Amino acid sequence: MKLLKSLFLLNVRKLLWIILVWVVLVVLHNIIFLLLGNEEFLVFMFIFIIIPLYLIISFIFSLIYLIIFFFLSKPKRIVERPKKEVVKKNKTKKTKRTKVKKERKKKKK
Repeated sequence: MKLLKSLFLLNVRKLLWIILVWVVLVVLHNIIFLLLGNEEFLVFMFIFIIIPLYLIISFIFSLIYLIIFFFLSKPKRIVERPKKEVVKKNKTKKTKRTKVKKERKKKKK
């Protein structure tokens, strides 16, 4: 699957490269025709048969990949971390401040 994905899954970069190769081959075909006066069958075959066929196959593969892996796949579940137990502070525990306040109140009385 990894090989198929790398060969046929279309992205912008790959599409631009295909278009660039196609334009270069068209120009090369025309230059060969002007210089030699005969048709170069191999370049002609690449321009009109192989590259369009590759684009059609890649487009179909990309659509199927998009449908299967993005629309039909289940969303990944996020594993929740266990909650930490919150230890309640003992309210009966007296701090130094409360002790000092109580002592001051006693002294005032």
